Amino acid sequence: MNLDYRAKFSQADELYILFNTLCEQYGYSSRLAPDGQLADEVKDDILYMTQEEIETGFDEESRQTKALIFG
Repeated sequence: MNLDYRAKFSQADELYILFNTLCEQYGYSSRLAPDGQLADEVKDDILYMTQEEIETGFDEESRQTKALIFG
């Protein structure tokens, strides 16, 4: 039954689960990067994604279409 439930997850759902796991198990938070965020406002222990990365990184069925780059 659990495998049937998991099979319904989209790739966007799986990314969300990964971010939660990284936070709970390793202490790495994830945040939406504000528009025009300055480099000195970025913290080393937080993963950031821009709204554009979210909008262009997944298709209409929530399948990932582009690699996410963290740097």
